[in-house]
Amino acid sequence: MRYAEGKASRPEGMGTESMPLQNCLPLKFWENYSAFANSGGGHISVFNKGSFDSDSEETMAEIRKGLFDRSVVSSNILMESDMVKTPDGFFVKVPSAERYVRPVFIGGSCETGTFVRSEGKTVRCGSDSVRSMIRDSSDAGSDTEPTGLDISIISTDSVRAFRKSVMKKGHIWEGRSDDEFLSFTLSAADSDGWLRPTNAGALLFSDYYTVSSIYPGYRLRYRDEKKLIDSEDGRWTGNVVDYYLDVSDAIDLLLPDISGPVKELIINALAHSDFYFGDGVSVECMEGKVKISNSGLFRAGRELSVKGAKDRRNPAVAKILGTVSHCRGLGRALSEMDAAGYEAAIDEDYRSGTVTVSVVRRGAPRAERAPAAERILEAISSDRSITVGRLSEVVGLGRRQVERHISDLKSDGSLVRIGSRRSGSWKVL
Repeated sequence: MRYAEGKASRPEGMGTESMPLQNCLPLKFWENYSAFANSGGGHISVFNKGSFDSDSEETMAEIRKGLFDRSVVSSNILMESDMVKTPDGFFVKVPSAERYVRPVFIGGSCETGTFVRSEGKTVRCGSDSVRSMIRDSSDAGSDTEPTGLDISIISTDSVRAFRKSVMKKGHIWEGRSDDEFLSFTLSAADSDGWLRPTNAGALLFSDYYTVSSIYPGYRLRYRDEKKLIDSEDGRWTGNVVDYYLDVSDAIDLLLPDISGPVKELIINALAHSDFYFGDGVSVECMEGKVKISNSGLFRAGRELSVKGAKDRRNPAVAKILGTVSHCRGLGRALSEMDAAGYEAAIDEDYRSGTVTVSVVRRGAPRAERAPAAERILEAISSDRSITVGRLSEVVGLGRRQVERHISDLKSDGSLVRIGSRRSGSWKVL
């Protein structure tokens, strides 16, 4: 039997959840099914605690039935080969759900029945994350739709600064008016006979207060040792174009050897950010390292996004900024930085709905560390799969102290986590 048409049977490597078979299928089976489907996939092992072998068969039949019952679960994404009988029970391999069917939820209500994986645990999704998945499941609300606002919200200075940054003699925009440029780039569109800014035009060329009235989670920040930029500042427009041009100049000075791929990562963050929730886009740039974060998970999944999938939330923004710098996907930028002597790590936090890319130069100087932090790094170097609980025993500190040191080490670029906290591993940089 084939359950979900077009779905491949594959392990996703996002962890395993085990549970006993007791009388009937426990509710947490469906909670874990939802969580793995929404968080990159995983395995659910159901072990038979001395029950009859027929109990496993009956429970597997119950799961098959539940997969087609919308009062139990919203979507069936399994194939027959994803459910395997074992001597001790059975396991179910849950693939990552395509964005078109997320959120996968249980009990008939996405508001209360959507789960994700976080720190090796299955947790109920917050309303912001649920709404983000719902938006991602279709392409409604495109950034090329007119906002209904007057064209006067567009900053002429921002438009001309952007045009100046890309135009050369004979450029296609040469000789066109600002209104023609806005229409040509889908930053504005005709609405009932009036030229009105699109969502993309508002993001790119208006101001923070206008954009945040459309996108509640809109915010842009940049920080290095000498410079601080925040769209909430009030001393500048706070729009995407002015932010990018200013940050681009700073990156050219601080990281000249990898300024191109770093700027590509920043454009990717702006193109993929879900500005309806969260905290927008943040860039931190220090000596030999940079960290770029954006609200919103990979719509195409992490693996395909790294390979260059162009399933962007803000495609018009990507297209326009792509005239200044490349926007080819993560993989090409990461490869270029690796060739230049930098290491990168990607952290996708399903609970908060954020993606963070951390880049550090091999051999970059570190901030002075506490002796306990050094002991933690030594222990991790010896065992990359070591747990926080085991670290607490090895270094002789309480769990919360270990977690604080780990947070500091991750912040200064010394340590990254690859994969989930349950099944992933540490990487010392």
